[in-house]
Amino acid sequence: MTSASCQIRKEDILVAFFKRFEYLFDIFLNQGFQALEELYYNSWLHRVTKRSRFN
Repeated sequence: MTSASCQIRKEDILVAFFKRFEYLFDIFLNQGFQALEELYYNSWLHRVTKRSRFN
């Protein structure tokens, strides 16, 4: 295997991103942010706790 065959192509990254984005955006449009809120806070960089979010 050559180093060229191990490289990730821009197109592959974009396909993966937009596939996930489309899935999440459909949920947002049909169910609102509340359906994604737990995922959002679990994935959030700062890892805000429920206690600090609501106080």
